[in-house]
Amino acid sequence: MTSDSFLQRWSKRKRAAQQLPTDSSETPPIIADTTKSPAQVTTTADTQEKPLTDADMPSLDSLTPQTDMQPFFSQGVSEELRREAFRALFKQAQFNQCDGMDIYARNYNDFKPLGDIIPHDMQRFFAREAQATAEAESAIPAPLPSETTTDTSTQPTIAPDEKSMK
Repeated sequence: MTSDSFLQRWSKRKRAAQQLPTDSSETPPIIADTTKSPAQVTTTADTQEKPLTDADMPSLDSLTPQTDMQPFFSQGVSEELRREAFRALFKQAQFNQCDGMDIYARNYNDFKPLGDIIPHDMQRFFAREAQATAEAESAIPAPLPSETTTDTSTQPTIAPDEKSMK
């Protein structure tokens, strides 16, 4: 392998491709089709250049799933007719079905509780959590009664020693 990085190699190739001479005289010549007469060639060209219009389109009632929709994309066809054709096509039973795998196919406003269909693993997880919480609560020692009273007015006072008074 060379010590050049990928970007350096890429840059060299790109510069080399830009420096290649482009000779326009090397384009292949157009060969005329000798099987057709010049009159046939011009009529074929005229029919290809003429864009289809709304009048050339089949009726919307005759559209089937096998109908070629490509003519509806012609420049001469109005946007309204194009939209109506696709609407008529997709109203047919073959295309008017949800597969059920779409995330929007379900009604999430009508929530039904899971109930008994909660998986066993989830039930075990919640049981372990409840058991751990119960063990943690039982491990905390109960406070002593003397620690709970903080009112000093009810506690007995201790008399000072006589020795300390002298």
